[in-house]
Amino acid sequence: MKDVLIFATIVVFAFIPFGGTIIYLRYRKTIVFPLAMLVLITSMGTAIMAYAINEFGFKSLYWAVPLAFIFILTTNIFIKKWIQKPIKDLMYNMDKAAIGDLDIRIDEKTLEPVHEVGAIARSFKLLLNSLHKIAQFSDEITKNNFDHEYELLSDKDSMGYSLQNMRNSLLKARQEEQIRKLKEEQESWIAQGIAKFSDILRNYSQNVNQLSRKFIMELVNYLDIVQGGLFLLTQEDDETFLELKAAVAFDREKMLSKKFRIGEGLVGRCAYEKLPIYLTEIPENYVTISSGLGTGNPRSIALIPALMENKVLGVIELVSFNKFEPFQLEFIAKVGENLASSISMVRINEKTQKLLEESQVQKDELSAQEEEMRQNLEELQATQEEMKRKEMELTQINEDLLAKINQLEKKNDN
Repeated sequence: MKDVLIFATIVVFAFIPFGGTIIYLRYRKTIVFPLAMLVLITSMGTAIMAYAINEFGFKSLYWAVPLAFIFILTTNIFIKKWIQKPIKDLMYNMDKAAIGDLDIRIDEKTLEPVHEVGAIARSFKLLLNSLHKIAQFSDEITKNNFDHEYELLSDKDSMGYSLQNMRNSLLKARQEEQIRKLKEEQESWIAQGIAKFSDILRNYSQNVNQLSRKFIMELVNYLDIVQGGLFLLTQEDDETFLELKAAVAFDREKMLSKKFRIGEGLVGRCAYEKLPIYLTEIPENYVTISSGLGTGNPRSIALIPALMENKVLGVIELVSFNKFEPFQLEFIAKVGENLASSISMVRINEKTQKLLEESQVQKDELSAQEEEMRQNLEELQATQEEMKRKEMELTQINEDLLAKINQLEKKNDN
């Protein structure tokens, strides 16, 4: 018995610590460490029981066998706690992640071990966090929140780069779609405006003054600006100039009689160059806008020539508190061309009407002259007939006198 106790003491306090130290230094951060320790303790326990059986014979099996079962059960408990349970918990969570279920909570005890199972669990937790970030980022993209940033996990985060590229592509597509819709809206606005002003130009094609007033009033309203004026090319006494024919919100006393020679002022310069003029830096005292709340200076002025076959027939001047958009200037240029064509037709019609009126007057005068001549001719014919009748009467009288004279002479001869 004494020898068995000495052997057991040597095993417990010498072999096991020495072997455990070697195993710890070699496998302390691996899953091999707890397994090797269990193997070491098991083998040392087996050695003690073998030594005891050798000393006491098979009678020692009465206590050795139950002790071995207790040792085996204890070893099994430690294996389940240190190795099997963490691995089983990790496998269960991985199976959930494999089917897309990210509602996963990893037991803290699974994350604690420093060996490979704990490392795998911690790596799996990092992977879950990454998947949650990807899901959150995808949800934000689904909500059209393209400003949401995705933070890369590292410079080798290929999934992150792919997500960022996807976000950038979708953002670019949305921007292109917005630009396309905006362009369609602008084109529709231009088309509706051209149709509207085509009707105006057609309905007021009989009088230049009426056409000018209606055109500039509707143009100011359609553009939602504050002032507008229409200068038309006019010729008087061999002099050519641009005269303000109609205006909205201009100083009537000062502006309605204003005239510009070609090349004079911004209006004359626009007509001379046959090019639009767009100003966002307004010259001081060029124009002031008055309202019930006071006066103010505009932010932009646009002058657009009304051209027909490269010939200027007028200049449109527009004033706004806001900047003119490029599509608005394009629209003004198009309706300016239509206006020039209408002005040309109106003036041709007015000239034709004037010629027709003059022709009608001449025709009426000629008819009156013809009637007068006819009456004179009738009077002349009546006079001639009267003279002819009197001549015949005189001839008859002369014949009667001659006959009487002949009778008297015959009587005297007898």
